Amino acid sequence: MRQPRAGRPLFDSDLRGPIAVLIGGEGSGLAASQLEDADERMTIPMQPPVESLNAAVTAALIVYEARRQRTKEK
Repeated sequence: MRQPRAGRPLFDSDLRGPIAVLIGGEGSGLAASQLEDADERMTIPMQPPVESLNAAVTAALIVYEARRQRTKEK
């Protein structure tokens, strides 16, 4: 069963090291086997009535947050 809000909030995730990010489709999400193989699941916090984000928007937010965290270290 798909649980879109069952991960660690994006802003609490450590994105400073080498990572690979898998982004599921807006309707179907990731395959169960991909979720099982993942080290961690992230969630982008959203307020109702928003239920999902476009995959490209999701990717942009994750890249932006990773860059913010990596720049903050210096």
